[in-house]
Amino acid sequence: MALPDKWYVFYRNKEEFDILNTYYSKEWTYFEQTSPAQYCYTNLDGYNNWGGGGAAGLWFGWLFKKQGAIEISFDDFRREVLGENIPSNKSSDLKYLVKLFKKLKIT
Repeated sequence: MALPDKWYVFYRNKEEFDILNTYYSKEWTYFEQTSPAQYCYTNLDGYNNWGGGGAAGLWFGWLFKKQGAIEISFDDFRREVLGENIPSNKSSDLKYLVKLFKKLKIT
């Protein structure tokens, strides 16, 4: 998968936050996420590449989408930005569908 030109990614825990913080040589402060995630990093200009904080996080997500940005998964970030060899879970989703189709006798 190639990344879209404009994207944003939410971190889910301290480990993911530390990866972003280190990769972009920032000294951001970690904030614990709630559900849904509220803090994200974006490659869009003009936002110090960070958006989040309670309702502001939801607002930033809306604003990023309005500018044509697409949310990517953290695995996509690791795979496409960091160049890590992260297996995609899409094949396991397909295996599930194959089993389901066989069970339903759909061929």
